[in-house]
Amino acid sequence: MIEQTYEINYMSESIEGAQKLLTIAEAAALLNVSKMTIRRWTNSGKLACSRIGPRKERRFLRTDLQKLLSADEPNVEQASGSIACDRGEHRCVICDDSMRGWQAIVDEVVAHRANGSHITFVGNAERYQRLADSVSESGKDFQEISDGAWFRSLSVEASYLLSGQFSGERAAAFVESSILYAKSLGFERSLFVGWSDWVAELAHLGKEKVMAEVIEYERNLDVIISRHPHATVLCPYSFENLTAQTLSELSSFHAQIQFQSQRVFELNH
Repeated sequence: MIEQTYEINYMSESIEGAQKLLTIAEAAALLNVSKMTIRRWTNSGKLACSRIGPRKERRFLRTDLQKLLSADEPNVEQASGSIACDRGEHRCVICDDSMRGWQAIVDEVVAHRANGSHITFVGNAERYQRLADSVSESGKDFQEISDGAWFRSLSVEASYLLSGQFSGERAAAFVESSILYAKSLGFERSLFVGWSDWVAELAHLGKEKVMAEVIEYERNLDVIISRHPHATVLCPYSFENLTAQTLSELSSFHAQIQFQSQRVFELNH
């Protein structure tokens, strides 16, 4: 369906005179869903919106939001309260040694497991153990989450570095092969969590070469997600591996960048 929009007449205040146009954040708060869900509903035509300004940002009439509420439809948000898994995205989380840094990863894994998604986790043994500990500390049963065909854990050597060296293009192709693998098992939705542990393995190439491959990887992931709209790719990076320039580059490819418990970048239109 085509997104329903109102034409805004900048010479008239007829719409805003009747009632204030709400931002996407205000609409999400009113409906008790995430901003990602609001975007999805407008894209599908479920929720009408206005587009204003040079960035074509979404604005909403309260009456349209109230109509959606009165329909008494089930809330599509997952138990985590902030993650909707019925449409995938390409997101980034930057971690240090804090539990808060890992909580975003835990929330994704738990929400996707509850949604019936296939989960692929790529990282070294230390990362895997940290995931297990963090899930348990959150009050969830990690064995229940990880025991079954819906969960696959791989080392960096068996995934990103399968050919013996890192290539952004080949690494992205591996992510897509994991999405297709999940589909072959009958899973419509999937989550791929790929730790950037390979960055340290490439130190001998020089930081400029490494970061060029990182950006190539992320650029290819955007294309892959466009082909597989029910797949989510979460890219966790260690804070010490990033420069200000790289962080700026990453903001071009991710719908959201989160550091610890704070979202430091998120598309708002």
